[in-house]
Amino acid sequence: MAFRTGEPKTLIQSGRRLIVINHAATPDAPAYERTQEIAPRATERASRNPKA
Repeated sequence: MAFRTGEPKTLIQSGRRLIVINHAATPDAPAYERTQEIAPRATERASRNPKA
C-alpha cells in the first residue's frame, strides 16, 4: 500500500528492517535540518544491531 502525505521522509533499510524518519511540519517540530541529521546515526545504529 502506498499513499502520499506531503511530508519529507527518510527511509532506511537494514536487512529486513525498514526505518522511517518522518518530519511533520508542526509548529513545535524541530527544524528539517535537525531531522536530516538523525538519518546517518539511525542508519549506523541499525547496521550495528540488525536483529533488534
